[in-house]
Amino acid sequence: MDMQFVNKIARTLLAMAFAAVSSVGIATSQETAPQEVPVGQEYIVDIYGDWTLRCLRAQDGNDPCMIFQLLLSDDGVPVVELGFFPITQRSNGVIAIARLIAPLQTYLPRGVMMGIDGQEVARYPYDFCDQAGCLSRIGLTQELMTSLEAASIVNVTIAAAQAPSRGVELEASLEGFSEGMAALSP
Repeated sequence: MDMQFVNKIARTLLAMAFAAVSSVGIATSQETAPQEVPVGQEYIVDIYGDWTLRCLRAQDGNDPCMIFQLLLSDDGVPVVELGFFPITQRSNGVIAIARLIAPLQTYLPRGVMMGIDGQEVARYPYDFCDQAGCLSRIGLTQELMTSLEAASIVNVTIAAAQAPSRGVELEASLEGFSEGMAALSP
């Protein structure tokens, strides 16, 4: 999988993900996007450790933002994009959303397994797939966010449709996670 293809997937799914969760009131940037960034395009605001803060240029200037990290296979190929953002319209104790984009040909019935520092947390379903990939949105409570902020690794396991019994295990470093989320706080 080449980086140009991965970046195209990420841009397309970022726009779809922001549109799909706009009803929950995600954090937005009040900072001015670089003038050369057209509406509907993403731009990088800052980097916090292993997390990149990225926003999507909006017509009204309230650009939705998130922190993200590409999760790589053992041979360095980007496989999954994992992103987080706080929400302003909270319900059922959910204060933030984790958004995962997996490649097509992912075995959907198995869902996404997430863990923290090697301890399984839960299995989550995929919301939908389209030509660019498969999306899973996970509501995070304060308890889970506190666990993430205290940890060093998020473990993600997905399964390929060609080998559904074997999981593809990936890790995301949490270095800079707390600082990145604090930068997004509404």
